[in-house]
Formats: sequence, structure tokens, C-alpha cells
Amino acid sequence: MLRVISVGGLGCVLALGLLAGCSDDPAPATDSGVAADTGAATDNGTTADTGVVPDAGAATDVPATGAPTVAVTTPAANANLPVGAPTQLALAIGNFTLTNFIGTTGNQAGRGHVHVYLDANDNNDYLVADYIERPRVVIPNGTSLGAHTLRVSLRNNDHTPLSPPVQTTVSFTAVMNTAPSVTITSPADNSTVMAGADVTMALAFMNFTSRDFMNQTGVMPPNGHYHVYLDGASGSDYLIATHVPNPVVRIPAATTAGPHRLTISLRNDDHSEIVGSAVDLRIVVTR
Repeated sequence: MLRVISVGGLGCVLALGLLAGCSDDPAPATDSGVAADTGAATDNGTTADTGVVPDAGAATDVPATGAPTVAVTTPAANANLPVGAPTQLALAIGNFTLTNFIGTTGNQAGRGHVHVYLDANDNNDYLVADYIERPRVVIPNGTSLGAHTLRVSLRNNDHTPLSPPVQTTVSFTAVMNTAPSVTITSPADNSTVMAGADVTMALAFMNFTSRDFMNQTGVMPPNGHYHVYLDGASGSDYLIATHVPNPVVRIPAATTAGPHRLTISLRNDDHSEIVGSAVDLRIVVTR
């Protein structure tokens, strides 16, 4: 069972504190030492990378009133979800404040995070543990095609269920993945990295051929490359744009200490977004 607790090749060069752009940045991106980006189009008004919010270290402290509730608003019941590809969830949570469980000691009434489980799995056998209302999950490779359920459970800081349990389920149909997708196989989620230091990642692509975007134009599925973003940035505000499976990503020196997110977003040759392909890696930055 693939378990994600939703965070070398050469990549585009980035200046600390100044991020390269796809087209409108006067300092062009580079890729593996090859010719500079010759003004390829940026997102051209495509949808910004959604599902990622800046991690400020803790959610806003709003006193909870009444019993906690949780509901799944996306996906709809009985939706087709591809095996081995990221799926964006949207949750509606009431009377409960989502907080980062990393480095948190002790349980607090009305505060915690969520676990997402496949079918009857429980305890530590979750697909993802997260503290935002739009977590991404990956239906594990090897999951049988057909009817399944996702179960979302509210959890205390120590990962124990609330008492009484507060959870909801949504049915779905597991289907073969035919859309481009990427998974992050390394480093582990919630790894620690210093501001200004490099993170070497390992990526695996499905239904996608990652290739150098230099001298390439347009949209030619399944070919393309990817962008790496920090904390919900989008468009040309990326840390690196490259095609290699083991990118080296430098965390900007000005990044504050605490929890942050790196997002991998698959892109066409013209840098436009392949909607629904983004995956997250949570990191903890130290100084």
C-alpha cells in the first residue's frame, strides 16, 4: 500500500530571492546548461496551481463552537479516480481548526488534522495526513479497478481519532490512469531543510514524457516538462523549470523557518499548465 503523509539532475538556475520567469522575466531560465529559454509563453491565462496554500505554521486560531463536522465536497460521489495519479480533494470542516501536527505536543480540543483512508484501512495505514482543506491523495498503484471508498477522519495532534469519531466517506470508481501524472518518491514528506540549501528530489512520471523544453513550442501530449513552486506560487514564479527526474531545488535563503510546501506541476512545451497534475511535498525549513 502506497502511503503518503502529504514534500540530481540539473535544473533551471535561480537567484536567491529572485525567481526566474517563463517569458516575462528578463533573466531567462536555463535548463541543464543548454540554451536559454527563448521567450516561451507563460501560463497564458490558464488556471493557477490550486490546492496549495502558504503554510504559516498554524491555522488561524478561531474558537470552535459546537461539535466538529467534516464533509467531502470534491470529488462527487461515484466519480472516476485514476489509480496512481493525484486526486484533489475539497473538504468542508466545521467547528474544528486544522493545525500542523509536526512538532506539536499535546492534544487540544477542537484542533487537529485529517487522515484520508482507502476502504477499510485505519490507524497508520492512511493515504495522507494533512492540515489543509484541499489535500491531494494518490490512489495507490495496484488498487483494483471498480468500486471503492475514501474515508476522511478528523484526528487529534497525536493522530488518534476524536472521541466520538468524526468522519465521512465518499464512494468512487477506481479507473486506469490515462492522464499525465507525477509522483515524488524522495525525499520523505515533512523532511527538514535549511533555508538557502538544496533539496534533491526523485520523481516518477506516468503517461508523460518529460523532455527539455528548449526549442520546443506548443502543446504536444504526452510531452512536456515541469515547474517546481514554493507555497502556492504559480505561473512564471517558479523555483525551477526542468525535465530531469532528479532535480536539485534550492530553497530561497529568505524563506522563513517553519512548514512550507514544494509543488511539482507538469507543463506543456509552451509552459502552460497540465491541469490536475500537481503534487505536493511538505518540508520544514530551518535557519
